Amino acid sequence: MSESLRYLFVYGTLRPNLWPSALRPLLKTTICLGEASLPGRLYDLGPHPGAIPDSSSELLIQGEVLELPGEEGLLEALDKYEDFSPKDQEGSLFLRLQREVKLSNGQKCICWVYAYNRSPGSARLVSHGDYVRWRAKVS
Repeated sequence: MSESLRYLFVYGTLRPNLWPSALRPLLKTTICLGEASLPGRLYDLGPHPGAIPDSSSELLIQGEVLELPGEEGLLEALDKYEDFSPKDQEGSLFLRLQREVKLSNGQKCICWVYAYNRSPGSARLVSHGDYVRWRAKVS
């Protein structure tokens, strides 16, 4: 892996029970370290959620931390899935940022997180911050 950070905070369709079939073979090489949260707001954008991390927010985005293997191409595949281009951050739908998250056991770690790079507009706020719970309710 070309980038040194080896943890990824996932809150939406990259959560283990929601993996897209095209990414499943790559994501199976990750290790789930458990549930975690990140201050910010989570929006329902229709086919997927969008997180806007905000260290001053009282709301939390709920998710899980995946440990990434040193496998070449994993981050690049995830970047493509999230429509993130390091060379065109302004034009990217999501940005891959480093943020501190808190695991359910109280430990903190620095993770990559894909942050929504647009205004949420009229998208619905997921006030409890848990996309899996939200999706089960609206399905």
